[in-house]
Amino acid sequence: MKPSSISKSKRAEKVLRENEANLIALVENTQDRIWAVDADYRLIVRNSQFLQGVREELKREIALGESVLLDSLPQAVRDEWRSYYDRALRGESFSVEKETQFYQGPACKDYRFHPIRSAEGKIRGVVVSGRDITERKRAEEALREAKEFSESLIASARDGISVLDNRGVHIDVNPALCEMTGFLREELIGVGPPHPYWPPELYEEIDRSFRKTRAGDFTDVELTFMRKNGERFPVIVNPAWIKDPQGNVISYFATVKDITERKRAEEAQRASEASLAEAQRIAHIGNWDRNIVTNELYWSNEIYRVFGLQPQEFGATYEAFLNSIHPDDREYVQKSVKEALHGDNPYRIDHRIVLPSGEVRIVHERGEVAFDESGEPIRMVGTVQDITERKRAEEEVHKKAKELEQKNAELERFTSAVSHDLRSPLVTIQTFQGHLERDIRSQDAARMEKDLGYIRNAADKMGRLLDDLRRFSRVGRIINPSEEAPLQAIAKEALDLAAGRITGRGVKVQVTEDPVVLYGDRTRLVEVFMNLVDNAIKFMGDQPAPRVEIGVEQAGEELVLHVRDNGIGIDPELQPLVFGLFHKLDPGSEGEGIGLALVRRIVEIHGGRIWVDSEGPGKGTTFRFTLAKTRRLRAEEEKR
Repeated sequence: MKPSSISKSKRAEKVLRENEANLIALVENTQDRIWAVDADYRLIVRNSQFLQGVREELKREIALGESVLLDSLPQAVRDEWRSYYDRALRGESFSVEKETQFYQGPACKDYRFHPIRSAEGKIRGVVVSGRDITERKRAEEALREAKEFSESLIASARDGISVLDNRGVHIDVNPALCEMTGFLREELIGVGPPHPYWPPELYEEIDRSFRKTRAGDFTDVELTFMRKNGERFPVIVNPAWIKDPQGNVISYFATVKDITERKRAEEAQRASEASLAEAQRIAHIGNWDRNIVTNELYWSNEIYRVFGLQPQEFGATYEAFLNSIHPDDREYVQKSVKEALHGDNPYRIDHRIVLPSGEVRIVHERGEVAFDESGEPIRMVGTVQDITERKRAEEEVHKKAKELEQKNAELERFTSAVSHDLRSPLVTIQTFQGHLERDIRSQDAARMEKDLGYIRNAADKMGRLLDDLRRFSRVGRIINPSEEAPLQAIAKEALDLAAGRITGRGVKVQVTEDPVVLYGDRTRLVEVFMNLVDNAIKFMGDQPAPRVEIGVEQAGEELVLHVRDNGIGIDPELQPLVFGLFHKLDPGSEGEGIGLALVRRIVEIHGGRIWVDSEGPGKGTTFRFTLAKTRRLRAEEEKR
């Protein structure tokens, strides 16, 4: 061999050795299990990974030069592997994924078979690489299960769900979204934006929300969508994005909730609250909620109207509420609240409040207390209702009922008096009528004249009684227009009417100079003073220095008028009888006993009351009475 030929041969051997070394290094450094068999299925090559995880009893049987179709394996397994090797020996390259029984524990391998060819192209054997794909299979199975679960979850969701790519085009939608919008799935997939369920007039608004989502703002947004039939409906959209492992946004996920019913409920609630507020306004009822622990109060708007305050003027604490209560009622209110908080009594009270203007109003409060598990009060809620007008109406009804009761009693007394006082002259007439008939038959002129005299006197008395009854009944029915007049002017008119009796008896009359003004039917008011003065003079007795005083006294906030005399006085036991109709303490006195009854009737019609004071016989008498709207003149009025 020539030297050059020897050199080439050595170089070729060197390259071959290097390639073989590289191949061995490559085979040893891979994670795959690699082996090769010849045409008789004998193991001719294997790497170090080949035996990793192989069952211990099989390791002893696997040796170079020995058949890989182990006798210890089931016949079906040996036949299966023989078919794989035969396919490769026929020149086929292929891969097989299968569970294998060679390894400890369950394992899934990806086996790849390749024929080994000589330089002449003859198949000499088979090389096999096996890769453990158990974890990958598990991951794929988990992914498949997760996908099935996700698809099932999306499909069964009651809310609409849409998946969009990063351009906003529908990738998937669930049945709920289709049912909600009325669009078929195929009408939505691959469409948008704009999407078919976006109302045209709201494109810009909805697209702006979509762009905010793409920018990373995933706040829930309330929008209006459109059904296929054109109907608009409100929705809440909750967006989110889906990223790939590198963090790139690949799609968007959004849930769509139809809130039509919620909106209707909210609208119904608003209408109900508006109706309640209007009902509270009409009924003048406000509600409050007190936190017992923090002592804070919540007030409804109507509370401010009840108390006559603006929200900024009203405190948010219980003490601020107490400041609006009438000072005389605060202790009572606090006591009632304390009893309610202890569970002793329900909170149901009426009390007064004072408005900023100084006006006093009456309110009714109702409250309920909530207790914790230990029985401690934690909250108290209630209502406040202005019942001023109702109270006034009740008082008016009570007043009218009392007046009716008094009128009925008066009518009863009136009937009794009329029956009694008219019966006496009537009996006299009937008696002497019989006497007259008898005396006419006997032609006794003197007795006839006497009989006629009794009859005339009885008829005259009956006439006077009827006149007095007519006067009494007309009081209250025939009323002149009310007017204001100074007490002195009214008294002067009365004294002028009684001047004859005053002069004849030599009575000294003194009238107060207090600047007091009376209000009412002037004619009737004069009649009151005239009758009282006339009554005082009538019962002076033998008083050597008869005196009558007309004056006024201050009794708290009330002005009390009086007519006082120094006459014979009245026994305390008889004082309740003096105002009786046709009642005369002295049967021999003049008149028919209607004067004081008439006075009381006039006083009561003018919104007042009258009573008599006397320490007894010989001690004089004072008639005191009040009249509504009696007042003192102001200084500037006196100057005028």
